Amino acid sequence: MPFSYTRQDQKEWTVNVFGQSHSTYSRNSFHRSFNHNSRFTHKTTSTPSNNNTTTMPANTSVWNTKVRSLIPHDQPPIRALCMTIGETASLKNACRQYGLTEKQVRRANLPCQYRSFHGNPYMVVKLSDMAALKATLQKQAKEAAKQKLIDELGEHGYAKKMAELKAAKMKEKADLKAAKEKEQKADKLSSLLFDALAAVSKGGISPTLTGATITKTAAKKEWRVKPEEIVGHLKPVDPTKKHPKYYLADVIEVAHNKGVNTFSAELESSLDRRKLYARYLVDAFHEQCKAYEALGDLDIVQKVGREASGSIEKALGEYEQLVTRYQEHVLKEKERITNLDRLLKDAV
Repeated sequence: MPFSYTRQDQKEWTVNVFGQSHSTYSRNSFHRSFNHNSRFTHKTTSTPSNNNTTTMPANTSVWNTKVRSLIPHDQPPIRALCMTIGETASLKNACRQYGLTEKQVRRANLPCQYRSFHGNPYMVVKLSDMAALKATLQKQAKEAAKQKLIDELGEHGYAKKMAELKAAKMKEKADLKAAKEKEQKADKLSSLLFDALAAVSKGGISPTLTGATITKTAAKKEWRVKPEEIVGHLKPVDPTKKHPKYYLADVIEVAHNKGVNTFSAELESSLDRRKLYARYLVDAFHEQCKAYEALGDLDIVQKVGREASGSIEKALGEYEQLVTRYQEHVLKEKERITNLDRLLKDAV
């Protein structure tokens, strides 16, 4: 029994902490010290026993300073269930949280406690009771709406309407899924297009990768592809040889999937390597376009092309505006130079 107070008589109570009697208070002073503390608002309920002892909750959260000093420091903090954050709330806050009215709560006869704050009384309810009441009211409303439709349409009409609503909902879900998949495909194709465009614009493009091969050592040195990422994963040109070569397009694909940052230094150091990488990106873009066309998604390819063209045209228009603006500045500065020359000539 971590904390209790024992009724000695009608006038005095003795505080017991962990089974030891420490201090005796008059009834009035005890109420002033504990029950009238603005933080100690939980009213304890007396439990009859043979020794006429009333036990405080074992997990009371707030302690008076006098009693706190009597508790050993190695004891864990004690909290009351009714004082735990999230367990209870005032009726007004609970109604706001669950979207209910006070009239609905009073009609349901939910158990509550009455408390006072600076003399202003208010009701406290358990949030679990409020959640259960909300679920019950929602269920009743759903059943009432169902019964209303049955009365209007009949059992057969109600079943038909529910089937139509279910089919419409499934169709909407399927349409949303298809639209999301198309958007993901478009994003993937657009990324390939702009990567290829940037690579071609930066260093040109190699005529072809067809027939180009590379050894494991060269793949590691030029494209940062490790031998263990090649052997067993890529198809060799001639598997009968002791040190076979591999197709360059396959090696570049492995490097590309790892991320361009892993071999960016190698690209910057070789113009031919940049051209080969540009060719790989262009070929990958064309293969992806053909795959979408075979699946009937030609509209995705067309959409990506329109968006890319529009984006470039927009950037071009902005740059043209900047050029026009700077040309105007150039003309003004030339005019200032001419006027300055005239002023200096007249001064001399």
